[in-house]
Amino acid sequence: ALPDADAAPRAAPIKRASAPAPRRAKIARPRAREPSAAERQLLEMARTALSRGRADDALRQLGAHRRRFRRSQLREEREALTVMALAAAGRRDQARARAERFRRRYPRSLLLPSVEAATKPRPAAP
Repeated sequence: ALPDADAAPRAAPIKRASAPAPRRAKIARPRAREPSAAERQLLEMARTALSRGRADDALRQLGAHRRRFRRSQLREEREALTVMALAAAGRRDQARARAERFRRRYPRSLLLPSVEAATKPRPAAP
């Protein structure tokens, strides 16, 4: 069959180059910085003071750590030590309140048993 002379010529379909799919930009996440020697030292000093029965000294070291290293990777440990130091200092109500906050913030913490033991009611002396 011959093409109809009166029919308009058909244009070939236009092939458009498809644009490459946009690449997802990699978002650089800040690397978690390793705790410094000063951060570790303050916690070690607090732990030592606590083990020697000097709860107030431990609380001072923990307060210094909190002020200097607010977002420290070691804040979970700092908070657990704070609960223990408060309990050892006889500040039981504060220790229990901090322990409750610790439980909510770190429900799967390996330090949770120590926090709970520090705030357990003590039997009355005979």
